[in-house]
Amino acid sequence: MRIATERIEEEIVRKSSAGHFAGLKFLEGSLILTHKRLVYITQTTSKNIIVNVLVENIISASVFSCLGLLQNCIRIKTKDKNYFFFLNEKEIWVNKIMVNCKL
Repeated sequence: MRIATERIEEEIVRKSSAGHFAGLKFLEGSLILTHKRLVYITQTTSKNIIVNVLVENIISASVFSCLGLLQNCIRIKTKDKNYFFFLNEKEIWVNKIMVNCKL
């Protein structure tokens, strides 16, 4: 499977449904990892790209507890921002991101 982002076709490493907070609004969409970037696309009819992070800008990836008790999301750290995604198979995602980003 491939994704076209910014007119560049990229092979998908991993893709799954995920939730993400944009400000105070919780959005449902898809988290997509390619060899070049991590992209989050909402499930709206316009398919808005909310997150578009180049892999070289990712500092770390970890399973994280957003609610204090359960490790219910993954945290992606960049130099400028933290991103939180709610999805299944969190450990697999973290491992794929770390291998893909050579962390």
